[in-house]
Parts: sequence; C-alpha cells; structure tokens
Amino acid sequence: MSSRQTAPFSAPHERRTSTSKLGLSRRVGPAVSPSNVRSAAESESQFRGAILTAAKLVEPALNEFYATLSSEQKARFNTLQQVASP
Repeated sequence: MSSRQTAPFSAPHERRTSTSKLGLSRRVGPAVSPSNVRSAAESESQFRGAILTAAKLVEPALNEFYATLSSEQKARFNTLQQVASP
C-alpha cells in the first residue's frame, strides 16, 4: 500500500475517538449471563448499538482509503465482502 492509501488510517490524534468518549466498553458481551429474556434482549440491543457505532467510526477512513485504490484494487477489495459472508 502507498502512503496515500495508509494516510486515512494514521490520522492525527484529534480525529480519533476513544471508546471511553463514546461510552463504550472494550468488553464484548455481558459480564454475567442474562437472567431472563428481557435482559438478554437488552444486552443484544446494546451489543448491536456498539457494532453500529464502530462501523460509523470506521466508515469515513475506509471511504478515503477506497477512493485511493485503482480499478483493479477496487475489484479485489469488493470480492472481500463475498468471501467474508457466511
């Protein structure tokens, strides 16, 4: 990768947002097993919210990176989704 392609991922500290600033924990999943269906659903909802927040944080840098790729590199990149999908 060229320095132009890696630049979006090595952004200045000001652009980076810490998990603590967002109120997110580095821990994945509940500390204890949910005791009932309602708490399990709430835990799942919080987890999905954290995943969505993470995706929104990464998207701008990924878009900048994608814009720097050649047509051939974009074609290869686009196959990653197909390979990664279950």
